[in-house]
Amino acid sequence: MIKKELKNLRKKFLNREYLLVFLIMFSTGFASLLYEIVLISYITLIIGVTEYSTSIVIASFLFGLAIGAFIGGVITRKKFNHKKILITIEFLIALLGMSLLFILSFLLYKINLGAVNVYLLFLILFLILQLPAIFMGMEIPIAVKILNKNTAYDTGFAYSADTLGSVLGAFFGGITIIPLLGFQGAMFFGAILNISTGIMAFFIKTKIKIRYPIMIFIICLSFIGVLAYYSNALSRMNLELLKPVSSRKIIYEEVTPFQEIIVRHDPYLGNALFLDGRLQVTEKDSFNYHEHLVMPAFAIHPNPKKVLLIGGGDGGALYQIEKFDVEEIDFVDIDRRVIEIAKKYLKGVHRNSFDDERVNIVIADGRKYLEGKKEEYDIIIIDLPDPMLLKLSPLYTKEFYILVKNALKKDGVMVTQAGSSYKFTESFVAIYKTVSSVFEKTGYYHTFLGYGGEVSYVIGSKYYDIYRPTNREKINGKWYKSSQHNKIFDFPEFLEEYFKNNSIEISTDKKPTVYYYTQPKYYFNKVSD
Repeated sequence: MIKKELKNLRKKFLNREYLLVFLIMFSTGFASLLYEIVLISYITLIIGVTEYSTSIVIASFLFGLAIGAFIGGVITRKKFNHKKILITIEFLIALLGMSLLFILSFLLYKINLGAVNVYLLFLILFLILQLPAIFMGMEIPIAVKILNKNTAYDTGFAYSADTLGSVLGAFFGGITIIPLLGFQGAMFFGAILNISTGIMAFFIKTKIKIRYPIMIFIICLSFIGVLAYYSNALSRMNLELLKPVSSRKIIYEEVTPFQEIIVRHDPYLGNALFLDGRLQVTEKDSFNYHEHLVMPAFAIHPNPKKVLLIGGGDGGALYQIEKFDVEEIDFVDIDRRVIEIAKKYLKGVHRNSFDDERVNIVIADGRKYLEGKKEEYDIIIIDLPDPMLLKLSPLYTKEFYILVKNALKKDGVMVTQAGSSYKFTESFVAIYKTVSSVFEKTGYYHTFLGYGGEVSYVIGSKYYDIYRPTNREKINGKWYKSSQHNKIFDFPEFLEEYFKNNSIEISTDKKPTVYYYTQPKYYFNKVSD
């Protein structure tokens, strides 16, 4: 029985119409899943919340495919030129594939979607993704109609070819194509496949020899090699999609699956790291920032032995932690490239801290890493970018700080950088109130930096009084000294009053207020006249 079916399948492939349909459906399946992988990666990169982003893209495509398959079935019952319809669909999908990221980029950056509910944002994305998904759903019934033979067998044949292409598109999309070509380059890749399938569809039911459409298919695929050759140009296009803000001298730039990385050189501040267009650290100001991030927690805890650092891929916080007599340091960062780039260009920040034998480097999402961790760490240091992009908000919510608390020992201490209480007062308060909703003892402090003015921190403890360090006479950095610990908690009186009396809500996964309050209209909202 199996031998007979394989023989029939061989005959089908020798039939030019079936071979063309196989190539068409294989290519469209490959392109469709490639689009999905790119969109999942891109939307996750921009707004974060991986589970939500994955769910919304898959649900959008499946719903659109179902609607499209129904519409395609209706079209097959009409006396249309189905070959022309299939060709038109392929070119429309290619057009959408080339332009979809630009459309999403416009919506996510030009429109203040941070002011709307997260679920409304996902609904908007769901609706945008319907059009390409509907066109993709129309392909199989129309392709089967063009064959115009055994409907059940032909449907299975077309669906098998489409599924095989989908499997390879999903596999190679994330492993090879996106890392090589970037997001927009991968979308161009899929568009080329759709264009080639549209051209091949033209040769169905013609007397032209099969080698000509196959040659056209191969020529179209060769453009993929051209895309790879011009990957630098595509990288710049990705930078535009991710809204770089840079007109100064750049010594290195790259877009990873997680973020845009730029290293600039400043004659006054040395090399500076920018993530997604926002300044993170400079070589000259690193010591001040990182001493205040790390040392107060070590002044409060009497004998920390195991420390977790989340973020801080520049290595500056790691360098400060290594000054203490700790036994083990787990260092978790989502993007390996930040560490590799920092090693090369930010030596004045990390001071070879990555090479310390006590350091265990883990490339992972910090939030996912914390899941399942129970009372393992004495101190947890959180060194993340400001939550000015929605993708970062899940790392500043009550749900995240609950995971942090669970991972600390009974007398554990945590500290997170919290942006600027001067520049974004409401956002800072949201972080403080969110941490306070989880930890028994909390406080806030700050320092002043040369490049960015003031930076604030929020510290929490399950046991120790954060205002009474146990190591008051032991910790002496250049900028921070435990003997002067209480001075860093001093703020202007009007800010202290606002910190205590306000209507700011805590930040949660469902309502990330911390992100909302970093929008431009809140810049210096409570500080300026």
